[in-house]
Amino acid sequence: MNNLLPNQQLNLDSQFSNADSHFQIGDLSTAESECRKILQEDKSNSPALALLGMVAYKTGHNQQALSLIRSAIKLEPQEAKYYFELGLIFHSLKKTDDEISSYRKALDIKKDYLPALVNLANLLITYGRADEVENLCNRAIEVDRHQPQIYNNLGQLYLQRGDLYSSMTHFKKALKIQPGCTETANNLGVTFQLMGDIDRAIQLFSKALELDSNSELAKRNMSIAILNSPVWKGNNRFNLLKSFNQDLNQEKTRKYKFSASILKSKPKLKIGYISSDFHNHPVGKNLYPLISQHDRSKFEIYLYSCAEKQDELTLSFREKCDIFREISDKTLPAVADVIYSDQVDIIVYLAGRFNQNKSQIAAYRPAPIQISFHDCATSGIQEMDYWLTDNYLHPINTEEFSTEKLYRLKQFYQFSKPKFCPRIVNSPFEYNDYVTFGSFCKPEKINDDVLKVWAQLLHKIDNSKIMLKYKNYYDYELKKRWLKKFKNHGISPDRVILLAHNSTDPDHLAFYNQIDIALDPFPFNGATSTFESLLMGVPVISLNGETFVSRVSSTILKQCQQDKFVCDGYDNYIFNAIKASQLIKKGLIKRENIRQMLLSSPLLNHKEYAKQVEAAYLDMWKNLTLKLK
Repeated sequence: MNNLLPNQQLNLDSQFSNADSHFQIGDLSTAESECRKILQEDKSNSPALALLGMVAYKTGHNQQALSLIRSAIKLEPQEAKYYFELGLIFHSLKKTDDEISSYRKALDIKKDYLPALVNLANLLITYGRADEVENLCNRAIEVDRHQPQIYNNLGQLYLQRGDLYSSMTHFKKALKIQPGCTETANNLGVTFQLMGDIDRAIQLFSKALELDSNSELAKRNMSIAILNSPVWKGNNRFNLLKSFNQDLNQEKTRKYKFSASILKSKPKLKIGYISSDFHNHPVGKNLYPLISQHDRSKFEIYLYSCAEKQDELTLSFREKCDIFREISDKTLPAVADVIYSDQVDIIVYLAGRFNQNKSQIAAYRPAPIQISFHDCATSGIQEMDYWLTDNYLHPINTEEFSTEKLYRLKQFYQFSKPKFCPRIVNSPFEYNDYVTFGSFCKPEKINDDVLKVWAQLLHKIDNSKIMLKYKNYYDYELKKRWLKKFKNHGISPDRVILLAHNSTDPDHLAFYNQIDIALDPFPFNGATSTFESLLMGVPVISLNGETFVSRVSSTILKQCQQDKFVCDGYDNYIFNAIKASQLIKKGLIKRENIRQMLLSSPLLNHKEYAKQVEAAYLDMWKNLTLKLK
């Protein structure tokens, strides 16, 4: 019960206004001090309690913040703002269900409360609740049509649906309202990337980094984009990639140091793998044979998962390791603490710049030996000791483009045969009477140079066609864009087949029966698509380039004795594609033979591969032993 005199209340209201003003400009200490003065006079002042709670939230004291906000709610249960603030704290604590409930409660009290409308929509996007998100955004527009986050939310929703042009429209609208928003610039860049417009994507990722040079998401996206670009080469590419982790390459970052004491006799080496891909994902499927074949008499296996997604393959990973830890809710230093506490001897960072992976943990040095594995370029982190590769992916003259020491295996990749594999049919040329080229890679890999070479190839082979397949090709505007790009190179629309299909593996693989020859993009080759092509007996034309990602198909094809179609230069690429088409027409390429070469190759000898990797780990440990003695 408020027993304050009117003058006292007016004075406290003025004090609170002053405290709130300081909070808004980031002067948290003054805001806290003013709130405590208010509470000395009035212990039940709910605005002061709530604002003090937000100060605690801003300074990372989430449990204290929860307690204070809940106290404010107890005093004033019909204040929508307090439930919204409660949602912010739950977001920081990664308690998603509680966060959703808090925003819903705020909207129950005040249905047009804009912050809750915006945040709830943003949260529900990841859950695929399209209708509800759209409803929330429309309600928010009625309240304030000039709120950029509304259009950012709609852009993300349409991006999730695969409606790239609608997504682009909304991101552009958000960026027009708020030109300095890093998130929106990055999101728009992703949209152009998915459309295959790498140049525009790079421009927008650059803009995002200009706005916020510490944006990890923008760094990650920019890294992948320049690897897809034929423009970025050599030292320019290497220096940019290295610069993204420049802040991590400080002595103060290195949290742990190891001495000769670690070399005490060990019955087993502890090997840790950290990844967001311990599920049905290309990296996960490539890694599982290794994990399943590890010699458990010599090694203990620790898996650190930084993704919330789990499936049947995740369960298999759990069964094949000694320890499985969920780390998605932890900060980088906290994860480093966990790895160090586990006394892991060798930590392996998988696909460092993809998905939710956390290769930056390497800067803290939580293990004596640190390895980059399945990343597509140098980590740029000085504390990363090795980069696993092979002689095809990294010829001897590529040392200068890596901050890590290159450790070459006999072979890099492994392939897991799917449980269900479609029957191979004869080459479609036999019933079409024309050659069908195909690529089932992401559009972002099909840059202007690739398109130009493919168009030249089509011009040289009468009546030939090309089939491109990706999940977004149902979009009318996107299809129109690709047909126009081919038309600009003199290729009529009737020679371009665009398929949209996002199906299960067997259905997806069956589409390879509709193409005669697979065309590998460049400079960022296919990996999964190359495996799939060979499994379905389809020959692959690939260009051997100067980077790891431009030699992925080369190493796969060489291991399968299919390197006769590995090319050097654009002219050779066209020449080999023509040669392959001639062999197809003469019936001299047997699809079943290609499949068998894959299945009998070292790529499926999982036991031998595990021995190679383990020998590498033991060699690295031996080298460390010699160094520390």
